[in-house]
Amino acid sequence: MIVPNEKEIKSILKNKNMILKSLRTKRCEIYRELMDKEDFMRAILLHTPQMAQANNKGAGYKDVVDEMQNYEKQSRKYVSELRTLLKEITKKEAVVRKVWYCFSRLPEPYYTYLHALYVDQLPYKDVLKRSGCSNSIFARRRKKAMEMLQNLYSQTPNDDPWYLTDLKDTPEITY
Repeated sequence: MIVPNEKEIKSILKNKNMILKSLRTKRCEIYRELMDKEDFMRAILLHTPQMAQANNKGAGYKDVVDEMQNYEKQSRKYVSELRTLLKEITKKEAVVRKVWYCFSRLPEPYYTYLHALYVDQLPYKDVLKRSGCSNSIFARRRKKAMEMLQNLYSQTPNDDPWYLTDLKDTPEITY
């Protein structure tokens, strides 16, 4: 399992809803494309044998059948690629949810520091001032918070139902 680096975690904390919305939009587009392709392929598969038997003498039907079979092969490859993209999108969504889940499990004051810096996107100086710590102590705590988050991420199983179903903060896409 690859644990996201600090830069990726910061990006997820800053843009969680936007990232999930973008991934859902891509998934919907791919689903539509898949449905259109699969419907068309079913029609081709139903009509190709009938067209081949319709007229064995003429080359016209054979040419059409050959073209349809060629298109069918290309379509199968394209559908396979779309399914691979869907799997990648699902993995990316799981990473975002898992990072957010692990982030929400951080103890205080680590959760508060990361939330203020990356979710609320407050200036570093303001968060430092609110913390009441020196710059070096605050920097160490921020770094430790990131390390704790990465450790939680690596220790959380991939099939943990809590982060897989955590969608309450994410707006639903409707068409």
